Amino acid sequence: MKLGPDGYAGKKVFKTALVPIKDGIYKLEVTPMVYFDPNRKTYRRMAASALSITVHKSATPIETPMVFSAQNPEGTTSPLQKEKVDFTGHDILSIKTGLDALSNQTLIPTAWFLGILAAPGIVFLAVFGLLGIVKKDTSPGAVMTRRAQTALNTAIHATGSDSADLLSNLYRALLYAVFAKAGTLGESLTRGELEALLNRAGADPEMSAGVSALFGRLESALFGKSALSREEQKALVAETGRRVKGLVQ
Repeated sequence: MKLGPDGYAGKKVFKTALVPIKDGIYKLEVTPMVYFDPNRKTYRRMAASALSITVHKSATPIETPMVFSAQNPEGTTSPLQKEKVDFTGHDILSIKTGLDALSNQTLIPTAWFLGILAAPGIVFLAVFGLLGIVKKDTSPGAVMTRRAQTALNTAIHATGSDSADLLSNLYRALLYAVFAKAGTLGESLTRGELEALLNRAGADPEMSAGVSALFGRLESALFGKSALSREEQKALVAETGRRVKGLVQ
């Protein structure tokens, strides 16, 4: 397929090897092709004329016709060879032919047998009970706390690489921690909304001022053009981690 001025165009060629067995005149029917004409906006049917082939008897009789296959390493085609099926006298699974097959085999104790049968059910009940015990807290505060911790861990792993990725995760970690403190879900806040939310949540005024100042620094750095040095990144990660911990504990 090639892209031209009128769109994609191309062709596909199908090759089939025909090996006549007897002489005579053979008529080859052509399979029609149905395609969609975008100019007429309808389906069209196209077919070539039938072909007639005259086959003459070979001067040299051939007992077995040659069926061509893919080329061999020498670059020539070779006929398909049928392999003789050898009888080995053995089944897929070994057949017990000795007298030892009639002797008593070692039996599994009844207690062991019952224990093996009950093991899957016991494991299922244990896992089900454990999941019930450690079921996740789905309250808004718990959800935002987990998001804040995830974003902070991602930022820690991004330290020393891409500043934009680092700042984006630090920004979201602090934002989610504020929502966790307020016990509500959210995805975005202005600086004024952040301060009002912390005040309503009863946060310490000194902590609220520190979180607001850090929030402003992260916004400026995130939307600024200058890259941060590795030391500046480490300092922001440490301060954000301390503020997140203070908000979600």
